[in-house]
Amino acid sequence: NDGTKDEVSIKVNVAEKTANKVQPSYTEADAEVGKQTTITAPNFTDDASKDVSKPEGTKFALGEKAPDGAKINPDTGEITYTPANGTAGTEVKIPVVVTYKDGSTDNVVANVTVAPAQTDAEKNPAVAPATTEVKDKTKLTDKEKEKVVEAVKKANPEAKEVTVGDDGKATLTYKDGSTNEIPGDKTVTEKAKTDAEKNPAVAPATTEVKDKTKLTDKEKEKVVEAVKKANPEAKEVTVGDDGKATLTYK
Repeated sequence: NDGTKDEVSIKVNVAEKTANKVQPSYTEADAEVGKQTTITAPNFTDDASKDVSKPEGTKFALGEKAPDGAKINPDTGEITYTPANGTAGTEVKIPVVVTYKDGSTDNVVANVTVAPAQTDAEKNPAVAPATTEVKDKTKLTDKEKEKVVEAVKKANPEAKEVTVGDDGKATLTYKDGSTNEIPGDKTVTEKAKTDAEKNPAVAPATTEVKDKTKLTDKEKEKVVEAVKKANPEAKEVTVGDDGKATLTYK
């Protein structure tokens, strides 16, 4: 042994960690408060962004600060989540820790969009009631309004309160204060007008008489003639002793 040394190079292959070779990702999901939704198991891609199979032996667990109502399948990574009150209209992030067989890990987030809360009015679209017959659909009487309210409440039992305007428009108010409206043409129909209503009496040229409390037959005939001339729509005209004319229509 003369003290000299020889150096030999030894090539050592270090296996690349799985976490450096693949990347998991979840598909975004939609949800509603109080209803369970399922976020499908994550997809895996390689460095070239090509889809690859889930590495054998991979395990999944919820990460730190995962929201209440979230659960995960440790073998598949599938998540079930029921949004709690207060999350409506927000995006909830569910952290997940992916652990591979070689001990390396990835951290990934599943995003869930929670739908805005629906009002009672949105949950209960207004239903048109059986129509109420009214005399004038532009100016309902109080009694007619009461009948419309009754019909609307019958068709919409979820409404807490119903008010009706002069034109028949109904406003439905629900427990949460939200409202729906039903237009007047959906709540009322106008009674068919009589010929007398369609043709208001027109005062004729006056007839001169001897005693306005006791007209003669000849004077009555003259009044009839004058009334018919002013009101051609009248089928028949009769005149009383005091000159009062009664017009009868078809």
